[in-house]
Amino acid sequence: MTTQETFAESLRELRAEPVMLESEQETEERLRDLYRGFNPSSTVIAGIPRRVRGVVERALGSRFLVAEELKPSEAVPSIERAELGITWAAYGVAKEGAIVEIVYDDALRLASCLPINHVALLSSKSVLSDLREAMAVVGREVASSPDGRKPVVTFISGPSRTADIEGRLLYGAHGPHSLTVMVLSWA
Repeated sequence: MTTQETFAESLRELRAEPVMLESEQETEERLRDLYRGFNPSSTVIAGIPRRVRGVVERALGSRFLVAEELKPSEAVPSIERAELGITWAAYGVAKEGAIVEIVYDDALRLASCLPINHVALLSSKSVLSDLREAMAVVGREVASSPDGRKPVVTFISGPSRTADIEGRLLYGAHGPHSLTVMVLSWA
């Protein structure tokens, strides 16, 4: 089984939806379909690289807020109201089915954990085999970050879930009810 296949299978096991996309056009169409399906009253995007951001903008039109452009006093309330968050993941971890977000502003991290639906975009070149490899790569990235400016690193493994005292697993109690991971072979 390839790393990509392992990643997709692991995501499914954690109730996340993997979507493998080969082209900008295919990504734009899938984002547009997801947006229509979620029908959010508000959408926030965060950390999207320029080339990919153009695809997101074409798919959504002008119906989104950009977390990086929000004033500090507006960031948290605006992101809290969003029903859809679209973010960039720095890495994927195939065996564990996790994505890794690395940001330098905590408000950007909120775009993946406050909206009820989360769509993470990820380059297929950034999917690592397992947690050991991911920890080494992320550790080097943190160690090489500028003095006085350490990143916020978040490992996300599926939609929000928690268990009650009887051990019943509940989804979406403290975060996104859904996670879609779009793996982009063209980015």
